[in-house]
Amino acid sequence: MGLEIYRPVAAESSAGTITARISAFILLLLIWLGFAIWAGWDRGSELRRIQVDADHLAYTLGQHVERTLSDADQLTSLVGGAVIERGPDLPLAEWTRNGHLSAEPFLQTEILDESGVVRSSTNPTFEAIDAGDRDYFRVHANNPRSTLFVSKPRRERNSGRWVVLLSKGIVAPTGRFLGVVVVSLDPISLTNISKSITYLGTQGAVGLLGTNDFIYRVRWSGAAYDPGQAVPASSVTRRAVVAAAHADALESSQLDDVERIYGVQRLSKGDLAVVVRYNRHEALAMYRGRLIVVACIASLASALIIFLQMGQAKSIMTMVKAAKRAAVVSRRLRERNQHLHALFFAVPGGVAIFNKDRLVEDTNGGLCDILGVSPGDLRGAPSQRFVDLLYRGQRPTRDSATPSELLAEIDRIAASHDFSSLIEFDIADASSYAIRVVHTSDGAGCVVSVCDVSAMRREERARSHFIDTVEAENKVAIANIVGYADLLAADLIPPEKRLGIYRTMRSQAQRISQFASNHLQLTRLETLGASEMTFRRVDLAALVRDVIEEGRMNGNGVTLEGARGPVWVMGDSASLASVIRHLLENAVKYGLGNDVNVSVARATDESGNAVLKVTDRGMGIKVDELRLVCDKFFRGKHQDGTAGDGLGLALVREIVLLHRGNISLESEVGTGTTVTAHLPAVV
Repeated sequence: MGLEIYRPVAAESSAGTITARISAFILLLLIWLGFAIWAGWDRGSELRRIQVDADHLAYTLGQHVERTLSDADQLTSLVGGAVIERGPDLPLAEWTRNGHLSAEPFLQTEILDESGVVRSSTNPTFEAIDAGDRDYFRVHANNPRSTLFVSKPRRERNSGRWVVLLSKGIVAPTGRFLGVVVVSLDPISLTNISKSITYLGTQGAVGLLGTNDFIYRVRWSGAAYDPGQAVPASSVTRRAVVAAAHADALESSQLDDVERIYGVQRLSKGDLAVVVRYNRHEALAMYRGRLIVVACIASLASALIIFLQMGQAKSIMTMVKAAKRAAVVSRRLRERNQHLHALFFAVPGGVAIFNKDRLVEDTNGGLCDILGVSPGDLRGAPSQRFVDLLYRGQRPTRDSATPSELLAEIDRIAASHDFSSLIEFDIADASSYAIRVVHTSDGAGCVVSVCDVSAMRREERARSHFIDTVEAENKVAIANIVGYADLLAADLIPPEKRLGIYRTMRSQAQRISQFASNHLQLTRLETLGASEMTFRRVDLAALVRDVIEEGRMNGNGVTLEGARGPVWVMGDSASLASVIRHLLENAVKYGLGNDVNVSVARATDESGNAVLKVTDRGMGIKVDELRLVCDKFFRGKHQDGTAGDGLGLALVREIVLLHRGNISLESEVGTGTTVTAHLPAVV
């Protein structure tokens, strides 16, 4: 790439160059503007992260509390069931020592009878006190139901520690109230998990809040532990708990004017909610640290820019120009890569790019069509998978590359190595591929191109077979003509046999002449196209009638149907007459003497094309030959073993295509064949 590509950039830079001081000012402005934008974005991101942490912690603690409540529910249900069966005087202390009754994480389990007197406890030295006036008993006595109730935190008289009582009513199947099972729990155990999850800071807090009375069952904040506090009615947190099962809140305290971030998770049972609180100022400490670091970096960058601009303005302008030149080069390279990428996908054949690990890095649609897979299935596939898809378990011919040879060529570590081969298979009608493997100059990968040459190879084989057959048949025909001529010249044939000899010689000469004429006409059409045709309005129905009368085909059972009025097309009358003649001759030849029906009409669909249809009731065409009959050099065989010249239907298809039409065949062996030509109609 020459230096001339930089000249437009240099001229543009010279015309729009500003002074070094203005450049420095703009650069400094951009630095600090970027710093301000980053600071705002980073602060918002940090706040969102803190809120997510609070939500996650509230959710995790909620799961922990619900598991604890579920354990308490199971324990009270178990003890309640035993009371229903055996009465309230159960040996709970003995069951606990023997391991029949799990004590973790609960401090004590007690049984109160229907009057509220303690009848049994896991504490062997319990006192039979009357707890009938306690809220954890009255709530069940007033409404006998087997539900778990979580009480407000209270201090134990003996130990002075805070406990939360979990109680459940004992109701007999008859509906009779039998008492209450009470489990005492250290509130701090409900939030201890938070210590291992995240750092709350010195002013952060985790609490378990009652949703019916809005009193904290437990609240842990660093080293402080203060349960039993009530949440004011004006609190944002209280409104969030009431509004939804999961919520976020931001509240500024009226006492200390400190903003706090809350995460709230309401539990599914127990009328409780987990509340996680962060002090926003404390939580943003890491953000402020980053802010100071980035501000220092921005300040250093500003000082460096000022220093460089003061003494090296010219160098900076040179660097700017160099950057612009690099941008031009980058743009040109991107454009070139885009062109190569477009060329890669526009190649009609299949192309695969293998990286240094011999995995398919990229492929185009042509290769996917050949292999019958999607690009996503092929990308990333190893070379062995590619070879398996190409061969599909088929055995190649003797002169073709084997799967192991192709795999070795793809996996070869060679620089600028080139390999080409043809792959054909022993199976009839199998595909043929021309394959080429080109390795990169550094040997780090290769490009494999695959071209489907099945049609070309089929045509080559058909042409070779056609030439050999026609050569042999023409030699025989010419030898017969020469031999008969010699006999006639020597007057060795009796007069009464000469007429038959003349007819045989004429038939052989007409056959050779017809083949030569068809071959020359097809070659001219393939070479010159429609340049030698004269297009004008032609009545296709009248043209069919003329060809039938000219060839005296009425006597051969040819009948024209459905042509009551003119059907106009734009075409060359001589070429269209040749199409009609070939179709009728084929129908008569292979119709086995049965009637041949010809119809000309306008199509009833939206295309409005002119439709020429020729139907015979002869031998029909095999399914595997139906797609080949319009190919050059394909020769259909008559029942008597004779074959056509292999050019008639190929010539018909070429003429119809040059008239912007199309041709189709329908056939059934033993029933007959219908050939339909669609041509654009004109008014």
